[in-house]
Amino acid sequence: MQAEQARQQEAQTLVLKGIRQQQEAMRLKLQQQSQIQQQMFTFFSGCFGQLYRHTGLPEPQLPTPQQL
Repeated sequence: MQAEQARQQEAQTLVLKGIRQQQEAMRLKLQQQSQIQQQMFTFFSGCFGQLYRHTGLPEPQLPTPQQL
């Protein structure tokens, strides 16, 4: 009986470890996606800013981080 409980505890520990690893992988993936989006936003803001300045148009207001 005690050996069975130990096996169940071991199985639960392995399952929880796997879940934690999946959660960490998802967190890292979301962080990477956020960084890519920020880089794209910065790049395109710079491109469009140059176009607006070149054509003499007033630049639009950039969205705040909360609006993004």
